[in-house]
Amino acid sequence: MVKQYEDITNKVKFEFVEINERPRLALDYGANKGSGEAFIDYKGSKNRIENYSEQDFTNAIIKVTRKHKKTIYFLEGHGERSLDDEKGEGSLFGFKQLLEKNSYTVETINLTSSLNIPNDATMVVIAGPTQQLQISEIISLEDYLNSGRSLLILLDEKETFGLAPLLKKMGLELETNYVYNVFDSP
Repeated sequence: MVKQYEDITNKVKFEFVEINERPRLALDYGANKGSGEAFIDYKGSKNRIENYSEQDFTNAIIKVTRKHKKTIYFLEGHGERSLDDEKGEGSLFGFKQLLEKNSYTVETINLTSSLNIPNDATMVVIAGPTQQLQISEIISLEDYLNSGRSLLILLDEKETFGLAPLLKKMGLELETNYVYNVFDSP
């Protein structure tokens, strides 16, 4: 697979290192598996490749070449889904881990105590609120959207918990539809 990248561009170089011949280099990279490991190194930024697929290889290149980490803020204070509960049925813990694995910084924000969404916010996520948002919070979210940034709203039911005016301005209307999979199994 690396050979395919090398054939396309001269910016990718492959080096095979025997861990016993260069133990210091293996230590620098944190290589500890005797069965072989792969790393991407770009100007001192290193990333281990867990699976040897084109997607993982490309993601590793993106991670080490990205100039700054992107930050995703999850709104809190309205009974939203948990980011930290590892075993909770409605928890977003696995989603948080996936984002962090892909070089995103995950933070929480409470707009009742801080009316401004930080400038480093790549995206704000509202994940399943169960309590009403305040008008001041909706205004902050509108200002954020008007600055051209991204918002992801995840609702568990048709109840909007105060987000209806924002959804309406965005041209969105909630309907009572469901998404489901049909499995054919014996």
